[in-house]
Amino acid sequence: MLGGAVGHYDPGMSRYSKLFVAGLIAAVSCLPLTACTAQAPETTVTVQPEQPMPEVQTAAQPEAQPEEVAQQPEEPKANSKNTIDWGPRRGIWRGEIELPGGQALSFNFVIEFTRDEEDQPTWDVSLRNGAEVLPAMIQNNNPLNIITFPGTDARIEATVNSSNTGLGGEYIYTHENDEGEAVEYRLPFIAQCSDTRRFAWLEAGEDEVATGRLAERWAVSFDERTGPAIAEFITLPDGINVVGTVRTLAEDDGQLAGSFEQGRLRLSRFTGGTGILYDGTIEPDGTLIGTFRSLAHHAEGFTASPDGEAQLERETDSKLAGE
Repeated sequence: MLGGAVGHYDPGMSRYSKLFVAGLIAAVSCLPLTACTAQAPETTVTVQPEQPMPEVQTAAQPEAQPEEVAQQPEEPKANSKNTIDWGPRRGIWRGEIELPGGQALSFNFVIEFTRDEEDQPTWDVSLRNGAEVLPAMIQNNNPLNIITFPGTDARIEATVNSSNTGLGGEYIYTHENDEGEAVEYRLPFIAQCSDTRRFAWLEAGEDEVATGRLAERWAVSFDERTGPAIAEFITLPDGINVVGTVRTLAEDDGQLAGSFEQGRLRLSRFTGGTGILYDGTIEPDGTLIGTFRSLAHHAEGFTASPDGEAQLERETDSKLAGE
């Protein structure tokens, strides 16, 4: 986050010196936002007064006190009220929630920085699933940051590191088990600033699978969920990033975002209160086999086959067709 330059007022400043400091403040405040902007502490610029022109006066002028002119202002103490360098940097972040078995539910979020009417710093956060943007809220109690999500009691409690570019803590949510009891889950959470990827890069392996472009339509079957399902994927121009969804007769998974590389497809969607992950690998026969997870409370296998004609036919349509 970019810190503003503050001009130290001195009655002896000339009109042109004041204009120079004002211009410096305006130039810095108009700098464009990049992926993750450094939040340097506010800097105090001390402007030395110009030497006054000698005047003819009968009374002797008091001598300037060099020790006072050279005195530097006291360095401001770091706290949430007088510096913008007191919280996570603004820009795009990549977060990871560690699921049982070591799989990572990755997602992206964006942190923005503004000042309120009293010129106090405030941070805003939004979740990103492809083109989908979902609001969230962040409370900065440096170094602890609490991210909450509308309509749910789920939250992230994470501590920002010394450079304000990393977060580490827990994702906390509750879910009812089969007996109707509310169970609280606490899952490890980490996040890194300036990382626009959805998932971490895969390390090149000896058994790297040579695959072509990911098919756009697939027929999907799950180990536990009954009924037909289809998946629709769109590979972005970079050939790696993928968006899409998986649909059944009853529902769809919403906007999924992820990557396809080395024959491995990883897709996720995180809304704050819910999170899903598809992690599968292309087999030699072209089928996609993997695991579907819903946060920590549900997991099952899935198998998908490329099928450009795959459709969802409702039971009523099947009966009319005499099947």
